[in-house]
Amino acid sequence: EEKRYRKRLSYPPFSKMLAIQCIYTEEAYLDLILEKLLPRFQGKTEEAGGEIYGPFPATVYKLKDNFRKIIYIKHDSHDIILQLRDSFIQDLKKVDKRNLILLQFDLL
Repeated sequence: EEKRYRKRLSYPPFSKMLAIQCIYTEEAYLDLILEKLLPRFQGKTEEAGGEIYGPFPATVYKLKDNFRKIIYIKHDSHDIILQLRDSFIQDLKKVDKRNLILLQFDLL
């Protein structure tokens, strides 16, 4: 039953998904950077045939004075997921010039 559901919705293992966790001590700054970054990155993701979801608060939203937001990227190709990850990093560096936001990547 779950296998059919995952296939119909193109969830792993039938497609690839990358979770990007963005972490920073100031919630307002994290929100501001993601608001600036995501419109540009969403266009790149859609051009590549992928889908982007988020940002969402992480399950454990605040841990040790750090706020966490998660962005999900979905695509059928592992290689394109990795290219989109690299593009996200480059776009973030342009917006977060002080490199304050920490990133954690999980391939699902």
